[in-house]
Amino acid sequence: MWEDSTAYVQQRDEYLEQVCEMALRKISIVTVCGTATNSTMKVDHYQLEHDKPMKAMRKEDLLNRTLIAHIRNEFGMVPGDFHMVLTDFDMKVKQSYEVPIALKAVLDYVDTMPSRSRELEQQKKSGLVCPKEDRPRSLENFLSRFRWRRRLFIISSPNDEEWAYQQQLYALTSQACNLGLRHISILKLVGMDAADMGGVLELYPINGKDPLA
Repeated sequence: MWEDSTAYVQQRDEYLEQVCEMALRKISIVTVCGTATNSTMKVDHYQLEHDKPMKAMRKEDLLNRTLIAHIRNEFGMVPGDFHMVLTDFDMKVKQSYEVPIALKAVLDYVDTMPSRSRELEQQKKSGLVCPKEDRPRSLENFLSRFRWRRRLFIISSPNDEEWAYQQQLYALTSQACNLGLRHISILKLVGMDAADMGGVLELYPINGKDPLA
């Protein structure tokens, strides 16, 4: 599959909003994108604060075409198509999906695995649960839209006429192409307090083409 495919983006956005729930279940996600001859891989480990950090993979392994081909063959994945598999600790496929699936369904299935039983008992005894967020647009929810996809540049100013603010905007708008190439988005926050504060988010095209051209 490709990193900008609709199916992948939909699935990625789904799990980026459930970081804590995945950390509780010791889930890691291996993402493989590209064709059989031009592929890349990335690995994300979701962990709680007290968990021992997982060892990061070497960059050369993430670009190793032979390794990527073996992974695809092992789990029956076709280059260019969306395909997701779920394994347990034994690395055996437990579920396979050819379309995006609601993450809640995946997490509920993980909770039925025999290997999860002891974890559930320990978490129940310790009272370890993910906090419930009352506000649907929490800070974590908002930032999850950018994590691993965009570099966020935030500018704050008491008003939109402030000299330094205007100078910074001028410097940035003249570099739209370079900002797009580097996957940078700009969040502009203007105002003194919550009553009069507003924000504008600008996304620059990642293909490097100037939107004004």
